[in-house]
Amino acid sequence: MRFGQRLPGKPPGRKQHTVLPMRLGLLMLLLAAVLVAMQQARNPNTWRWLFGPGQAAPQAEKIDTRLDAPPQPPPARQGVVRIAKAQAVPSAAEEQQQGFFPGVRPELLAKVRDNTIWRGEEHEAFFHLLRLLKQTPEQQLWPRARRNVSFVQLFRQPEVYRGHLVYLRGRARRAVWEQAPENQFGIRRYAFLVLQLDDHPMDPTLVYALELPEGFPTGPRIDEPVELVGFFYKRKAYLAQDTVRTAPLVLAKTLRWQPPEPVQAVDQTAGRTLLLWVGAAAVVALVVVVLLWKSQPPGARPPVELSPEEHRRVEEQLEQLAQEPQSPSEPPDTQGDLPT
Repeated sequence: MRFGQRLPGKPPGRKQHTVLPMRLGLLMLLLAAVLVAMQQARNPNTWRWLFGPGQAAPQAEKIDTRLDAPPQPPPARQGVVRIAKAQAVPSAAEEQQQGFFPGVRPELLAKVRDNTIWRGEEHEAFFHLLRLLKQTPEQQLWPRARRNVSFVQLFRQPEVYRGHLVYLRGRARRAVWEQAPENQFGIRRYAFLVLQLDDHPMDPTLVYALELPEGFPTGPRIDEPVELVGFFYKRKAYLAQDTVRTAPLVLAKTLRWQPPEPVQAVDQTAGRTLLLWVGAAAVVALVVVVLLWKSQPPGARPPVELSPEEHRRVEEQLEQLAQEPQSPSEPPDTQGDLPT
């Protein structure tokens, strides 16, 4: 006879009511982990490393924007109106033939020079374009703007696009209000913006805007997607961190900007509530597992397994007990000696 062995045909392992609580607790913990992962996936910042703020530029040509050579006058403009012939204000028909927006005065644009900061001779041309933007409704500007004009075209051919409406799209990285110098056009202030265009985010594009959308953030460090239509003015020189560089300068009436949906605070509250429920579910699952484990009857414990050596020792001890003589204290079997 062998004690402590399992009967043949019974598989080893713990009983069903022992394994079930552990599986239940594990499922509850996995559910809590999935809910936390879902909450984290709703945050756009989680995927910022994968989807950057801007798409890859189709024209990622590197341009040396350093101002090495002295400023040179722009080439003569090709068109119907010849500035050298007369300084008279062109008619509306002549402006239409040149492609200018009605009201633009080419004789003032002829005084603008690229690769410079500000020149007194350009004062009238600068504020003339701003006043024209101020007086013109925005819905009349957008249909006349030239599309598909890249940063490279504006930088390398400023004389071609000067005074024309162009469409720009990118990310505003800086927006500060500045007081305008005294002028006869009634312009008191404007916003100075630094843009990174989608087609060329490596170099900045400068913008002066008369208005900003309601709620648009301002400051030296922002990151907002914007669209605009404005007059290209010049390739302006500016002092960069390393040296003097140049960048396209555009004058705009305002920006088109989609403000973020004001649901961030609600999302944060909902996220905290979800995390609290997840934590409570995990604690309840652990408590249930512990209570079920401790409430098991003694017979539910797994049987003790003996090694072959222990089995051999137990059998030897049983054989020794079987061979030992009976004790003297035990009464003799006298049933056969009794008289019948």
